[in-house]
Amino acid sequence: MAACTRRGVLVCLFFFLFGPSPATGQEVFPNRSLQIVVAFPPGGTSDITARILNNKLGELLGQPVVVVNKPGGGGAAGIQSVFTAKPDGYTILTAPVSIVTIPLLTPGAAFTLRDFVPLNIAVSIPNIISVHQNSPFKDLESLIDYARKNPGKLNYSSAGPGSSFHLAGELFKLETKADITHVPMGGEAPALAGLLGGHVDLSFVSLGTVAKHQKAGTLRALAVMYRQRLKDLSGIPTTKERNYPGIISAAWHGYFVHAKTPKSIANKLASALEKALEEKEIVGLIEKAGMLVENLSGQEAAHFLRDEEAKWSRVIKAANIPAK
Repeated sequence: MAACTRRGVLVCLFFFLFGPSPATGQEVFPNRSLQIVVAFPPGGTSDITARILNNKLGELLGQPVVVVNKPGGGGAAGIQSVFTAKPDGYTILTAPVSIVTIPLLTPGAAFTLRDFVPLNIAVSIPNIISVHQNSPFKDLESLIDYARKNPGKLNYSSAGPGSSFHLAGELFKLETKADITHVPMGGEAPALAGLLGGHVDLSFVSLGTVAKHQKAGTLRALAVMYRQRLKDLSGIPTTKERNYPGIISAAWHGYFVHAKTPKSIANKLASALEKALEEKEIVGLIEKAGMLVENLSGQEAAHFLRDEEAKWSRVIKAANIPAK
């Protein structure tokens, strides 16, 4: 400031207050609003989670965080929009397992998992092996035993080829050596309706749905496809407890930025997400929406994604699920 002329004092003062950091020569991040791109329509679990988190993230980062829905192609459109956006940290992606499975199911896909850096695996919704309340199967063992002795006689519903229910069903088949038939229903609601109506023998239903229908006496949960028992279904054993530790399946939702995003910016975003997911109010809202807080960041998130990619690649190949 001492070097400024009298006529230039206002210009110098402006750059001193609002210009790049003199220590680093870089702008402070963030200095404008950010957006979270949801790769699915409003109302789904990705959207609900983003809208639970965005205000708290805005508080922690000091700038507004806006949720933008970009559905299409089973999540591909939204994921690709972040892949092609400027890698400056202002565009954050929230995506489920489709960020892993789309490249596995789509030869020549425009992106791969390695084109993104995981900030946080925020929440999960475990799948539950479920049958109709009037089903003769009272436990997982009797279901598997019957399926092995009567190959092809039992069937299960899914939202469609490559959906989370379908992948969960094929993982179940691979790990148990049980031969059950896949019945794609064209959506999660029809898949559930098929089970409730007795048109299929079983399905791999999400936590919130099963908890509601078990309480109503319309579905029977046989096993939780998760690493531990769930608060809302505390009486239902896990697949691990039933000696099938490899049958782990959950619809999870993570937060990502482009792989070329500066590391310091990615770290700042990851830290904000981790802090937000530790807030008691945020945890309560997520659990009320039928989800579990995972809050995996850094190496934990990277390790989780490597495991998911290896697992679903193995399932897709074993089941010979056709490319899209």
